[in-house]
Amino acid sequence: MLRDKPTQTSQSAIGKVATNITGDSNSYDSHDINIYQPVSSGPHRPLTKTLMYKLLQIMISSTEPTGEDFPLTPPPPIEKKLIYNHAPRYLNIINEYSENYARLDSVIKEFPDSEAIIQRLNKMFVNVADVRDDGKLCVGNGDAQLKLIENEIYNMIVNDASFQADEVPEEIINQFCVALIAVAVAKCRVLLRPGDDDAAA
Repeated sequence: MLRDKPTQTSQSAIGKVATNITGDSNSYDSHDINIYQPVSSGPHRPLTKTLMYKLLQIMISSTEPTGEDFPLTPPPPIEKKLIYNHAPRYLNIINEYSENYARLDSVIKEFPDSEAIIQRLNKMFVNVADVRDDGKLCVGNGDAQLKLIENEIYNMIVNDASFQADEVPEEIINQFCVALIAVAVAKCRVLLRPGDDDAAA
């Protein structure tokens, strides 16, 4: 599981992150965003498309197909959703590994039932989201919610019968979990939209 990193000196940086995804789940608008970015602790092993494909195969093998469609309303930028949902830690983590997020979104489109994976993450979010007395979802501790989802993805992978621990280092699994969460947040299946406390985003 992704472990908390030691506190480090931080700096402000301009990051290029693909954040605006249209309702067809196939196109993006990228723009510069001025966000808080942690100083990297050093080079990290890249999450390759081959490893992403292998981990996605494990996810899809344990996920039921779904006929649900993605919402057509254009989603807000991912950084705005993370800030609105009180997830500054994951804002920094996702930004640090933004190349994984962009690469995974490209790979996941090769799966005919990729929507089922994203919908499963939506269900994970609903299970950990804060709920008002009337049963409606509301903004809570986004960092804690995303950590629970990350742990669940991690456990799905490492406990799958086809998973071979000697072939995929823990660091790679951690990066994959964060990248998959970023894709689900960007596709509006995890966390709430800014200003909308009445339904799952």
